[in-house]
Amino acid sequence: ETYQDFLRLIDEYLPGQRQDILQAGSPQDMVEAFARRFSEPYFPLADHLGLGDVESLGDLMRFIPIEVHGYDYDDYHGLCDEGPALLLSSLLVDFEGELSIGEEGVRVTILEAAVQHVSQELLGHIPGQGYSLEYLEQVLPGSKYEGLLDRARHLCHTANNVFMDVTGEEFWSNPPEWSREQVDYLTQEWRQANEMQDRMVTFFKWLEEDLQRNFARLLRFLGAIESPPPPPPEQMRLPLEGDDAEEEDD
Repeated sequence: ETYQDFLRLIDEYLPGQRQDILQAGSPQDMVEAFARRFSEPYFPLADHLGLGDVESLGDLMRFIPIEVHGYDYDDYHGLCDEGPALLLSSLLVDFEGELSIGEEGVRVTILEAAVQHVSQELLGHIPGQGYSLEYLEQVLPGSKYEGLLDRARHLCHTANNVFMDVTGEEFWSNPPEWSREQVDYLTQEWRQANEMQDRMVTFFKWLEEDLQRNFARLLRFLGAIESPPPPPPEQMRLPLEGDDAEEEDD
């Protein structure tokens, strides 16, 4: 029965590719072939399917196996080990509401790691808990720093996206079942998640071009640092006596 269900799955989502997938070999190889081909028109399936880490076709058939990226306990505690742009952007976001009681020390750990990338003086301008999501949603849309807003929503589980909000524990408690409706829904969610990731990557790359300088610019935009006064306009140079004569001589 599981084998017949697998055939129906192929015919439903990858019509015309049944023979190529079945010729892959063992059940593990067939699952890997299905996962690889499925990801192109739809969304990636769980990484372990492509590593041969399955016991039978049933591992694929029980539910739709996907990778979700919502922050959980370990992820928050691992923020200090992320790249400098991800680390610094995390400091700007108030995500304390996502932490359990007694985990407030996470922010202190991130601050200690951030000193390796920008000056202590610059870090001192950041509000104690970072900026609220509500504030960031007011000032960032339409700006070149919009990737920071995506980062904030990711940290706060407010991206309204399965791939970005749901944690591994939440996924395993209620995994999605195979259906055309679910596949279409997850395909759209994956496209939106990719758009978010692209904006974040663009923002992170810009920030890392010059961490000290660009982080200061970002803080200035957010209002943490006062903008320097504009330079005084250059005084108009009055013509000196004889200028006209010299021009005429030329």
